[in-house]
Amino acid sequence: MQPEENMNHHQPSLGMSQNKVDDGQLAARLAAIEASSAWALARRLSQLRQRLAPEGSWRLAGFRLAMRGLRLWWREGTRTFSRRAVGKLMRPLCRPPTPLNATCPTPTLPPRPCVVHGPDRTGGASVPTERKFRIAFIGPSAACEAQSMRYRAHNVIAALALAKREADFLTQEEIPARLPFILSHDLIVLVRMTDNENVAALVEAAQTREIPVVYDIDDYLFEPWILPYVEAFRSLRQEDAVRATDLLGACLKRCDYFTGSTPYLAEKAEALGKKSFVLHNGLNATQIHLSRQALEQRVTAPDGLVRLGYFSGTRTHQADFRIVYPALMTLLRDAPNVRLMVVGDLDLDEFPGLAPFAEHIEILPLRNWRELPAAIAGIDINLIPLELTPFNEGKSNLKYFEAGLLKVPSIASPTRILRESITHEHNGLLARTTEEWYDGLQSLVARTDWRQRLGQNAFDHVLRHYAPATTSAEAMEAYRQIIRIHRAKRGIAEHALNIVILLRGRESGAEEPRTILQRANELAIAGHAVTVLASPGEEFASAAALKQSIAESWFEPLFAVQRGGEIPCCDVLMATDARTVETATANEHRAHLVVALIADDDSATSTPDGASLPVIRQSRDLDSLLLGDVRLPLVA
Repeated sequence: MQPEENMNHHQPSLGMSQNKVDDGQLAARLAAIEASSAWALARRLSQLRQRLAPEGSWRLAGFRLAMRGLRLWWREGTRTFSRRAVGKLMRPLCRPPTPLNATCPTPTLPPRPCVVHGPDRTGGASVPTERKFRIAFIGPSAACEAQSMRYRAHNVIAALALAKREADFLTQEEIPARLPFILSHDLIVLVRMTDNENVAALVEAAQTREIPVVYDIDDYLFEPWILPYVEAFRSLRQEDAVRATDLLGACLKRCDYFTGSTPYLAEKAEALGKKSFVLHNGLNATQIHLSRQALEQRVTAPDGLVRLGYFSGTRTHQADFRIVYPALMTLLRDAPNVRLMVVGDLDLDEFPGLAPFAEHIEILPLRNWRELPAAIAGIDINLIPLELTPFNEGKSNLKYFEAGLLKVPSIASPTRILRESITHEHNGLLARTTEEWYDGLQSLVARTDWRQRLGQNAFDHVLRHYAPATTSAEAMEAYRQIIRIHRAKRGIAEHALNIVILLRGRESGAEEPRTILQRANELAIAGHAVTVLASPGEEFASAAALKQSIAESWFEPLFAVQRGGEIPCCDVLMATDARTVETATANEHRAHLVVALIADDDSATSTPDGASLPVIRQSRDLDSLLLGDVRLPLVA
């Protein structure tokens, strides 16, 4: 492990770092970073684009037009894309011709203000409740299909669905156009985001509406001192590498909460003043299904060969592979029945000691995650060598559980998360020195029964700790804690319920709402967060006008008023007549409890139109809420 003298200190911004660290020192540190395929690929693509379409060229304009067209086609579909394209082409034909001697002034358009159209609401922001909540995950569009986004967003969204919680994923490019939709959620999670104008506008709007914003990442990249340990940054220019970490750190700084894939990451964020929670990476249902298929189709090779697998992915693991390189070189010499399979981008030219065994080494291209289970099923031992650096300490253990799901045992470097996952000689092996790597590999190669037992134990452990149900429970607990803390910061009592009362406008024929509004006020006085959601009508042009009318006609409302819009998540959703019963029933997924509120003298024992909502009476049953006798249990 490398020393961490300055790990817990706040790092200066880019400008300060340039004042305190001279260029020579920073260049020397960056020179120590190994080759990086992830960043190298992006760099090469950028260089290729610059060569083919230089700045200011017609090719660049065409490239950008094509990218906009692809995004439109992906977002809107073929029909909308075709209609807009034809409209663009026909527009010049429909204009009258311009005289040759005419002067065509360049029109100047006024700047379009950034207006956020949220729900028509007055009287306070909606109060999140841990019993029902919606989450918006925001991530870079370039990383939508990346491994990190799958584990940190898409798998979590699927896991939350098991707990009947709504979650949506949007790209950062969608923020301006879909800001009102994003702000209709109870939690916002920024996944691996860098700071930019869109993020700043989103966080500012969320803070205005008192919506908690969470930063999430599964790599230790948010402090600039980590740069010398990040192999992926070697291909970047010095200023670009520093700026990348600065922008990640700046985005984290905007957020109040943090979730990370390892305790190490959570501790680092906590040291920066963020309330932090661990949300481990976990599997999705498709991965489990494909792995079961691969297990069923696995055939024991009759050739007696033992295959070792190293899943490099991108070329950011050259230094990691050096950890196991000496042991592999010796093992391939001593055990002719051993084969090495490398999947991904690894430059074996840097390891000349393996050249004599080239016939025993198979190199396969990077696999899509859906193809990965079949590839893992073709090996007997999984290799997870890692340099023991601060950066690698932040990495998750996904290489362990992806192999364990195929009953393939792993031998791994003892980072903290791998020590927590692997019990040595029970569900895998841990190795620090070359001798430990060689001895462990030799034992696994020689003892087939022991290798299979370790694989079975790994399989059982993975299904217990990394299945979607486990991810769901862990995510639910983390987000509930965030909501509890956020409510406490807002001064909301722990017992306070979030109650939404649906009210039909008087102009539409509903009964006199005064009694219902009085009870809403009493609930608010009792400390509950009450919203009266009125259906939009012609009588009142806005929520503010409706609230003013209530104050002038009867009393000063202590509850929030919302006119139309989406029903927010709440503890209790109350319908007040037949029409709102239909609305409540259609939105029962937004509430922990849905009830129909009827008058005290109503003899009905069921809701209007035969709906199956529980009935409560305006005085007798609501008194239990006023007195705080109702305790809603938490349910998944």
